Amino acid sequence: MPKTTAWIYIRSEPQLWTVGFYRPDGTFEPDKDFPSADEAAKRVHWLNGGKNAELTDHTLEKYIEVILAALSVLLKRSYRPQDQVRMAGSQTPFVDHLAQRIDEIIRTREQVRRNQKREVA
Repeated sequence: MPKTTAWIYIRSEPQLWTVGFYRPDGTFEPDKDFPSADEAAKRVHWLNGGKNAELTDHTLEKYIEVILAALSVLLKRSYRPQDQVRMAGSQTPFVDHLAQRIDEIIRTREQVRRNQKREVA
């Protein structure tokens, strides 16, 4: 089976978005930096085999929600406790920590969305 790389972008600094992917050992391999999330998203879309279609903020939000939820579920179900790698200086297994962090992100995004709806109303 061929190996595939899932390209992603991360906010590496307050005004900088870095496109790259994670190696199997967990090391982030950067490709290129962008001044906006939209530009980084277009690069990721292209690197992941997409056409040059414009990605809207709404579409990206939906993709992010689905990906975060799926990743959280996969992380919680796809490992054996005896295979856990612990984070440096922590007793929390890395996968548990990552799943917890994703859950926090999802809750924060939901709270921001609720606050935005209140502001509009």
